[in-house]
Amino acid sequence: MLESRDIHGGSTLLSGTATRTAGPHGFGVVLQTPDVAALRARLNQVVLGAADGLPASAAEDVRAALRPYLAGEARDFVRLFPVPLWSFLHWALPDGAPRAHAERAHALALLLHLWDDHLVDGQLPLTFARLHLRGAVWNAFTASARALCAGLGAPEDRVREHGDTYLDAVTAAGDPAGGLAGHCALFERQAAVWTLVPRVLEETGTAPGGLVAVVRNVAVAWRLTDDVSDLPDDAADRVRSGVWYALGERSRELWTRGRADAVPEQELRAAAARLRDRAAVLLREAEDAAGRAELSGLRQEVSLARQGLTSG
Repeated sequence: MLESRDIHGGSTLLSGTATRTAGPHGFGVVLQTPDVAALRARLNQVVLGAADGLPASAAEDVRAALRPYLAGEARDFVRLFPVPLWSFLHWALPDGAPRAHAERAHALALLLHLWDDHLVDGQLPLTFARLHLRGAVWNAFTASARALCAGLGAPEDRVREHGDTYLDAVTAAGDPAGGLAGHCALFERQAAVWTLVPRVLEETGTAPGGLVAVVRNVAVAWRLTDDVSDLPDDAADRVRSGVWYALGERSRELWTRGRADAVPEQELRAAAARLRDRAAVLLREAEDAAGRAELSGLRQEVSLARQGLTSG
C-alpha cells in the first residue's frame, strides 16, 4: 500500500488503487497512485505542447524528432525518468501553492535537459527548427520558474543561478583526475535545471527540507544506470561515461583509442557493478532524506525504485 500526500498531515492509506509503473533501465517497478498518474499526464501535456507556438513547418520537424521519445498511445515522455524525479511535485506541494508554475517549469526542465543532451552528443541532428525549439523551451522554462519564485516570494536570482550552473556544465569536459566522484559531481551541476523547483519550494518553506537532496540523488543515480545501459554505444563512440571513469588507467586508454573491445570483460563487468552499487547508495540516501522530511509516499517510491538495483 502507498500513502497519500504527506504534506497535508495525516496520511491516508490507499488500498487497491495504485498501478505498477516500470522505471528506466536499472530502476525497480514503482506503484503509482491515481493522483501521481494524473500529475504524469499533466507533465506529458506540457511536453507535447512545446512545439505548439512554432511555425507549421518547424513544428512538424520538431514533432517528428520528439516521436521516438513518446511511448505508446499515451505518448508518455516522462517514462524516460525515474518516478521520484518528478512525483515530488505531488508529494511535497501543499494545496494553495502555485502548482501550475511548478509543474510547467519542471516538465520543461526534463525536456530541456534531454533535448540539449541529444543535440550536444549528435543523437538529434541539428536543424533550425530543433534549435528554435530549444530556445523556446528555455524561455518558457525560465518564465515559469520566475513566476513560481514570484508566487512564493523567492528571489528570481535562483533562476539565473541554476540556469548558469546548468549551461556551464552541460558542455563541460569531465576531469579524469576526478574519477567517478568527479563524474557524479559534474552531473549534479548538469541537473541544476531539475533541482531549481525543489530548491525554491524548500527554501520558501513550501516543502520540507531535504527535498533537493532527494531529487539530486535520484538524478545522479539515473545518470549512472543510464551509463551502464549505454555501455556498448558509449564504448563505440569513445564517450567518457561513468563506466570509463570506473576503469583502470590502461583500460581507459584502450577505450579512448577506440579499442574498448580489448578491455577485459571482467573489468567492464566490475566497472558496471561499481556504478550500480553507487546508484543504489544514492537512492538509499534519497530514501532516508525523504523519510526525514516525512514524505512517506515519496520515500516508498524511492525504496521501490532502489529494488531494481539491490535487494538490500
